[in-house]
This record gives sequence, structure tokens and C-alpha cells, in this order.
Amino acid sequence: MKKIIFYFTLDTTFKEGVDYRSLKEQRNAGVNIDEYYYPKETGIYLSWSINGKYFKVAIGHNIKPAEWDYNKRCPLRKHKYFMELNTLLNKFKSACEKNYLHMRTNDLPINPDSVQQMVKASLNSYVVDSRRILEVYNEFLAEKEQLVKSSTITKYNSTMKSLKAFEKTNYELNFENIATMKFYTDFRVYSIGVLKHLNNTISKSIQNIKAFLQWCFDHSEHYIRSTEFKRFRCEGDYSEPIFLTIEEVRLMEKYNPEESKGLLLSKEIFLFLCYTGQRISDIIALRKRHIKIKSGSGMEWELYQEKGNKSRAVYIPIVESARIILEKYMDRAGADDYIFPRQSPVVTNRNLKKIGQAAGLTDATTKVNFSGKAKREICQPKYHFLTTHVGRKTFITLLKQHKFTDIEIQSISGHSSYKEMLPYIGVDRQAVKQGMEKMFG
Repeated sequence: MKKIIFYFTLDTTFKEGVDYRSLKEQRNAGVNIDEYYYPKETGIYLSWSINGKYFKVAIGHNIKPAEWDYNKRCPLRKHKYFMELNTLLNKFKSACEKNYLHMRTNDLPINPDSVQQMVKASLNSYVVDSRRILEVYNEFLAEKEQLVKSSTITKYNSTMKSLKAFEKTNYELNFENIATMKFYTDFRVYSIGVLKHLNNTISKSIQNIKAFLQWCFDHSEHYIRSTEFKRFRCEGDYSEPIFLTIEEVRLMEKYNPEESKGLLLSKEIFLFLCYTGQRISDIIALRKRHIKIKSGSGMEWELYQEKGNKSRAVYIPIVESARIILEKYMDRAGADDYIFPRQSPVVTNRNLKKIGQAAGLTDATTKVNFSGKAKREICQPKYHFLTTHVGRKTFITLLKQHKFTDIEIQSISGHSSYKEMLPYIGVDRQAVKQGMEKMFG
């Protein structure tokens, strides 16, 4: 018996009613015939022939015919998940070839039935892990704890809580069902209807789940075989950012918290955020040695940003208002000491609302978020929305209003692109109104 050649074929290739023989000739001649292919995904089969008879077995994966290479019998590179799918197909094919060689070298019976049983057994050897998802999720977390920051682990833990809650009221999660579009839809519906999560929160959970499933896919074929999870979409809503106008920054500067050292520290940390445009995590990690004295140009902060473990430094000019705050605390700090006294960001955020109220930031402000299609509006005095991150948004918005270029702002904020920076740019409606009156008046 001749050696059996295993290869992949598709269940359906062309639309109904077309002359597929003519189209195959055109394809072989290099003509693009994508418009004649079957438009939906179709099954991929492992095929072979014995004694002139044709056999095939479905492998459980689908692809659009226009994304298939009919000469090499594999996915085209334009397929979104070419590498993952191609790797799986090669594994399946190699397993069948290895087992067929074993049959030949051991003089086992080779006939249509025995080969078909061997192929099915080879494919089934890639059965997914039977353990519950949350057991493997703990292994994922244990590895990530060695590689990522504690804040990222906190987000992964939050996602695990959502998955546990999902299991209680829906169905037990395993590697057969979690990587499907059905789970993706069920989880989003549950997050909206039961957990009452906003779209941004749901988007972050989906992003974490995709990271976990990718980890599973990379670690073992016994965890997950499907690449359907790649289609999960992480779509959040970005509401208009809350920021302070320069007049409101001046109100914060004038406010005197009298005898409260805690409120004074919160106020000065927030103002320093407004003057430098950095995150609270970077302010907390700021040490005296990070401040460089430049001859003729004053102070400069050399910062390797905490978020994302940036390998390139960001250089922040220290303006006069920021210098006054720095020098107040630098005088009592050693070269390797933290500049600002320790204060929890939770405490700082709580204090900022008190400070904002006392400083007169009482204009009615509306914040809009979405949960699914449901619109949620919160209308409160502006101080209610004050957090440390408002300082970063204030800095970026004010520089944008004063005609700084995007590259100049990004050089200080550390954003790698304008798209990444966009959610931090607010619109001063009063300034827009004044400009319109000037133009049309």
C-alpha cells in the first residue's frame, strides 16, 4: 500500500450556482476570485485517500473560504488568527502521521476502518483539560504575580470574582464553553443585568479573560484548542473627562486647610499632579534623587513611569508653583527618601472632596456612563468628582488649550499616542462660548 498523505480541505468552498471548474482555473492563473467564495465560515476537515477512496474527519474548527490557501492547504496570512490556527492544524496532522507510521512499522492492519479510527483517536488525544476554569485561573495568577504589578493582580482577582458569581447563576465554566462566543454574550448580559457593571468595567473584565485564555492557549493544547476567544471585543465608553479650569486651580491654591496637616498634604499632592501631569503612583514613588538640578533651567523630574514598566524616562520640567511645594518637603528628605509623606490614595481622594467643597468647586457637573445601552447620569457638585486622576486630566487639558502640540504634551504625560491621550482631554465650554461670541459678535 502506498503511503497515505494527510491534508486539509474545506466543507464548502464556492457559492451555489457558480462554475467552480472555471473558477479553479482562474485561481490557479492568479486571478482573485474572492467574490465567488462561500461568504460564511465553513468546517475544516482532515482528509486522505485509501485505494482510490476518499475519507475525511471534521477537526472542529471553521474558516472563511476566502482566507484559505488552496495550494498549501492551510490558512492564509490574512486570516486574523493565522499563527494560532496554523499551529493547531500542524499539530493535528503531525499526530496522525506519527500514529500512521506506528501502524506501518508494527505491521498493524491498515484499512479504511482502522485508519479512520486512528485519525479520530489522534484528534481526540488533544482533548481539553477537564478541570474547572477557576482552578487553572489560580495557576495563571500564581505565575503573573511574579511578572506584573500588584495593581494588575488586583484587577485579575476582580475578574475572578465576576466569574465565580457568573457560575453560581448560569453554568459551570470549563475549557469547552468559556472560549465560545456564547459565553462572551452570556457574560456581558450577566454583567449588565445582574452585576450592574458599566461598559468600561465589563470591557476590562473581558480583556482580562482574553489574557487568561491566551495564556492557556500558549501553555498547553490540553487547556484550550479553539481560537474563538480571539473574537471577544473589549469595548468601553469614554465619557467626557472631569478637569479643573485654571480659575478653579487658583481656587484650590487659595484654600487654606488651617490646622489639618492631612488636608494640606492632600491639597499639595493634588496641585503637584496638576503642575506635572503624572499619576498618583508616580508621586508616591518620587524620591529626592529623582529631582535633577539643571544649571540655568531650574529643576527637572526624571521619571520612569510606574504604569507599564516604561523603559524610557519622561522628563518633567518643574515650574515655579511645583518647585515651591517640592522644596517644602525636600528639605527634610534624604537622597533616597520619598519626598512626600505617606498618605493612602484612598485618603487623598476622600480629602479632595472636602477641599473642593470648601474651595468653592460647587458648579453642577454631569457625568454620563453606560451599562449596555442603558444611560446612567450622575449630576453632582464638581467637588464630588474630585480624585487624584483629575489632576492629570487637568494638566493635559490646560496644555492642550494653551496650544501645546500633542508631541509636546505626550513627552511629559508619557502617553505613547494621541489616541491613548484622547480620554484625558476635556473641553472648556466657557472658553468655547467666549470664542464664539468674539467670532460672531
